[in-house]
Amino acid sequence: MNPSTLTKRAKRSICYCVALVFWAPALSLADDIATPERSPVIDRILLAGKPDRLNDIPRATSETPPPDHYARHAGTKPLAETHFLAVNAGFVGIFNRFPETLRYGAEFRWREFGPLKLRPSAGIVNAENDASYYFLGLRRDFLLSERLLLSGSFDAGYFEERDEIKLGLQMEFRSGAELSYRFSNEYRVGLALYHLSNGGFGDRNPGTESIVLSLLAPIQ
Repeated sequence: MNPSTLTKRAKRSICYCVALVFWAPALSLADDIATPERSPVIDRILLAGKPDRLNDIPRATSETPPPDHYARHAGTKPLAETHFLAVNAGFVGIFNRFPETLRYGAEFRWREFGPLKLRPSAGIVNAENDASYYFLGLRRDFLLSERLLLSGSFDAGYFEERDEIKLGLQMEFRSGAELSYRFSNEYRVGLALYHLSNGGFGDRNPGTESIVLSLLAPIQ
């Protein structure tokens, strides 16, 4: 790979990542501005001339209730019942098994179901050299805190190879882990590491890894 090509790829990837990182906070800020909360102190000032109604105003307490990680703003669905649309960009072949190349994709994640709280997903990934991966899979979100989530995933799908990336079989499996930050309006920015291989079902199983930055948008 010549320096000129590497420079172009680096600039393009940086643009994608910057756009993903700065778009979500802007949306989160707009959401907070659109739904401001008025302080109980202001309510007491406004109702100072109506003492009979002061008892209706909630008083501040020293005890803070534990956050409901799955709750969303009033009038919207909880996190567990929300679909997500993800767009992503990153690199495949990061450990030099194949020439490193830019990849981008889109994925739809359904709401959680069953006692294991699994999320079905479907998506497509395209690489800069025109290799493609179409997949169906399952995900599981683990809440690390009110804002941070760790997601594990397993996918199976069809891989359309090119000369630069040959994985030995058209049926390929992908496993991965994603660490994401959750904004107040439920948009997320996540960084994921994936491993793609045929699980030994093919005559050859070189496998490859990718690193991916994603923006997830909630869908009602």
